[in-house]
This record gives sequence, structure tokens and C-alpha cells, in this order.
Amino acid sequence: MPRPWRPGSCTFVAPYRFMVLLTVGVLGIPFHARAEWEIDWDLIRQAGGTVLREVQDGFDGRHVRALLAEADIDWTLTGRYMDRMLQGRDWESLALLHPYADALLDVLEEDDVHAGAADWLRQRIDYLAMADRYVQREREATAATPSPSPPVRQVPPPSTARVRPPFHWDAETRDWLARIPAEPSVFAQNIVPDLKHVFEGEGIPAVLVWLAEVESSFNPHARSPAGAVGLFQFMPATAGRFGLRLEPVDQRVDPLLSARAAARYLRILYRQFDDWQLALAAYNAGEGRVGRILAQSGGTQFGHIADRLPLETRMYVPRIAALVHKREQVDIRFLPAPL
Repeated sequence: MPRPWRPGSCTFVAPYRFMVLLTVGVLGIPFHARAEWEIDWDLIRQAGGTVLREVQDGFDGRHVRALLAEADIDWTLTGRYMDRMLQGRDWESLALLHPYADALLDVLEEDDVHAGAADWLRQRIDYLAMADRYVQREREATAATPSPSPPVRQVPPPSTARVRPPFHWDAETRDWLARIPAEPSVFAQNIVPDLKHVFEGEGIPAVLVWLAEVESSFNPHARSPAGAVGLFQFMPATAGRFGLRLEPVDQRVDPLLSARAAARYLRILYRQFDDWQLALAAYNAGEGRVGRILAQSGGTQFGHIADRLPLETRMYVPRIAALVHKREQVDIRFLPAPL
């Protein structure tokens, strides 16, 4: 495991020093310590965004990769910050992380010890790439739309308004279809029939086993910085809820046992929300959060609450839909209810 980064452990040149400090130092403070601090996250985001934009034209991925490797950074610090951004609703900050997450992935892939972390990060980078795409698209659309001349005494709106891409199911599933590899990995092709058998045994539509491609790249040892493990990325508490032991052997890394737990969880979620899109949203964000947002908004469908959900969840559901369509030619909106 890499040693945690310490100030002075390597030499940085401005402005890269500030970028790395921002992403893995200042914002890499453990969550239990952050609770006692009064941190102005908006101010930090704005400061970091300013520096990142200043060097955007001259970004050198090889240089950043060298800095990351030389610093011997604990990847979980950056991973936790990225996870925090995914749980928020700030498109610009998420998009700004994209090139630096790519650089970190290159570092992790150079060492087999970090294969599980790399497979977790690889799937999350797709969210950063999509956020980058949406931000650029919104900015181009805004720039191309001529604005009417304001009344004489009206103050024009600021040009720094935050980007909020509207949710469009068909358009976003098409965007994800374009990003999904034509073929799954060889391991996925070999294990999917067994996973489908488990799902069918639990009364769940077999095509939903493709969740594992998004969750873990079909790596049973994939591990998130927050501690989720396995094909279907179970946190310790959820694993225990569905009978997966962590000791003496972590059963989350067992493909069939974790598949059975995932199928049972999906059945519970469908019974709660009576809709596969909402069940998938709850699998990603938690049933409590999805239930609260539905109650607060008065919505009854995923499209009603998509813009109120964390960015990861907002993209997760159409991503799963696109993946199932590409792998199985099936629309998740019309999947049968659990048996």
C-alpha cells in the first residue's frame, strides 16, 4: 500500500503543486476528521477550479503522472474526494477532475497490487468524462444562443452561472451507448452465465447481472476508497444485511455469493419502489435517499427526480440502461417484476 503523501516528500513546480495538494492533500482529509471542521467547500472548489482552468491549455498528463508516482500518493485520498464530488451536484468540479483521474489511473495500472482500485476508478472515470461532455455541450449551446438585449435599467445576469444540464432519458442513454465497449471482458463472458443462473434463481431478471460491469469492471477484488468490495460493490454493513461474512474470509469477493446478495437487494428495492429505474437508483444512492427525494418532490418516476439525485446516480441509471441494451437488446423500463 502506498505511503500517505507528506508535504515535502517531492518537489513540485507551480501550479502543479497546488493542484495535487488540492486534490489529494487538503481535500484528502479523512471524513471522520472533516466532521469537526468548518470547511467552505464552495470556496475550495472555486479556488481549485481557477488554478485548473489556468493550466488547462498546457496540461501535460505525463508530467502529472510523474508527480503522482514520485509523491507515492495514497490513491484513496483522491478517490474519496472524487467520490464526494460524484455524490454532489456540481458538474464543473466533476468535469475538472477528469484529466487528473486519468493520470492517477495510469499510475495504479502500473502496479498489480492496485488492480482492484484501478478497476473501481476506471468505471468512475466514465462519469467524469460524461460530466466533461455535458459541461462543454451546455457552454457551447449557451454561447451559440443569442441573448435578447436587456431593458435599459436591468442588470444583466452574471456569466459565471453554474452549468445544470437538463435530464433527457433518450439522449443520455444514447450518449452512454457510444461509450460502452463493443465486447465485455473475457472474464465477464465466462462468468455471466453463472451469475444469470443465480439471478434467475432469486426471481430477478437475468440481464441485470450487467450491473457488475459498471460497479467493478467484473473484477471480484475491485475495491472502492470507501471500502466497498466485489463484483457488486457491497459495503460492510450491506454485506452483513444479506448474509455475506467479512471474516475469516471476505465473502464479498465470491462472485456467486455476492450475486445472490445483489439479487436479493434488488428484489427488496423493486418491491419498495415498484419500478426498475428507481430500484437501480436506490441501489446506487440508497433507498432512504431516493425515498426522501420522491416524497419531497412529489415525483413517482426516475425522470421526475433525476436532477435532484447525486450526479453519479443521475448518470448511473441511464448508463445501466444503455449497457443492458447493448449487451442484451433489452429495455430495462419493460423488465418484468421479480417473481
